[in-house]
Amino acid sequence: MRRCKFLVMAFAVVLLSWAMTQGVFAKVATPYPNREAAEQAELAKLKEQGVGIGTYPITISYEANGKVVEETVLLTISGEHTVIVDNMAIDANDITISRDQVAGMQAADWIAAAHAVAWDIQTQQQVMVTSVNSSQVKSVLGVYPLFFAVDAGLQTQVQVHVVEPSVIANYFQTNHTGGWSEELYINEGLSSSFWTNFMYFFLEMLMLLILIIPLIILVVQYFVTSKMVRQVIHITTR
Repeated sequence: MRRCKFLVMAFAVVLLSWAMTQGVFAKVATPYPNREAAEQAELAKLKEQGVGIGTYPITISYEANGKVVEETVLLTISGEHTVIVDNMAIDANDITISRDQVAGMQAADWIAAAHAVAWDIQTQQQVMVTSVNSSQVKSVLGVYPLFFAVDAGLQTQVQVHVVEPSVIANYFQTNHTGGWSEELYINEGLSSSFWTNFMYFFLEMLMLLILIIPLIILVVQYFVTSKMVRQVIHITTR
């Protein structure tokens, strides 16, 4: 009877441990009150996580007609110069270059320097930036408009800051043959989402240990008890 009780307890502990590893006791997200609130909240999470400009498929849960609806939606992170028309989007960044670099800049250099990118929102596939209009940019100190566009006609405009070569060093920027690189030194610290995920991970590991440790104790106790019983039986039968 004692051995049977032990086996039942051991099986229960093993079952609970398996359930924990399979996520049976994972946190259940509270559904949002409506679709709009869900999209806004998930979009805010993406921005907090520091994801780049683009469109991302995200699964949301919200209440509708007394039921919980779960669906995958497309959320787009946009920037200052992001332009969206229908299902097409294009984005680029402002540029700071020296006046000595302007004359040697080709279309590919402008695209690389501004990180110009276009994409289809529905498919999340990148679309080639095919047009660069730098006709207004001069090798004279100042700020000039620069235009990027795709074959479909979608266009965005950024600003080109033309400065003295000595200023470029202060921006940690270097112009290389056939390309452009930029070093950014940003210290954003750890976001609240990191600590939230860490706490959930810590609690799950703690629960797993709470379930596993009693199992180990029971197994050890079983073998110790079995050994003692065998010794007693051996002594009594001598």
